[in-house]
Amino acid sequence: MELIPAELTALTSRTEVEPFLSAKEHAQLKAEIVKLASGIFDEAASRSIDARIEFARRARQAQIRHLELRPEMKQRLMAISPDAFPAWLDEQILSLDGQEVLAGHIMRIYPDAPPSDVFGYAGALLANPRFRFARGVVRADLYYNWRCAHRGSNRPDLIDDMFHVLNATYCDVYVSKEKNQLEYAGLLLTRATRVEIYDGSHVGTWLETLATTCITETVPA
Repeated sequence: MELIPAELTALTSRTEVEPFLSAKEHAQLKAEIVKLASGIFDEAASRSIDARIEFARRARQAQIRHLELRPEMKQRLMAISPDAFPAWLDEQILSLDGQEVLAGHIMRIYPDAPPSDVFGYAGALLANPRFRFARGVVRADLYYNWRCAHRGSNRPDLIDDMFHVLNATYCDVYVSKEKNQLEYAGLLLTRATRVEIYDGSHVGTWLETLATTCITETVPA
């Protein structure tokens, strides 16, 4: 969610979005990864994992309850077939419903902001394709609703999987070994991010081939 403030800053200052960690933040993250790789699982790491698990549990239960209390919404979502869903999702981005979803996220980050201002900023972010995360998080929320309506519930790790996908919003390529992510990764990411699923071959060779292909495809003819 740090990308929402980053996009708001870029919107209000008319600058480019800075989606990646600073050198200092990168060094801090690398140090934490080295600790985990060395088998050091301290209290802070434990709290972080526990919080993520609890968030996923609460989000799953809240979604089920949300649709139970709104049968008309569930019926509308169930009426949207898988084939029609991508086009419907595109339409929702610029709708009032899409703005309301994004405004809700902004309000959680800036609870003291005037609602009218928040709704205006949400609309401005969604109207501009360069703000990829704003669109991605709305698409993720709508997908989560739609999937739950059709299946009765969402699997416990879906929230974490979508978290990983959205982290690649400003990347050229999103890579995973989870084949089921093909169902939705392309729905959450823009066409500027390519989705690739690891094929089980030698990982180094596969990554080198993927990198070479990406470079070749981005070189002007």
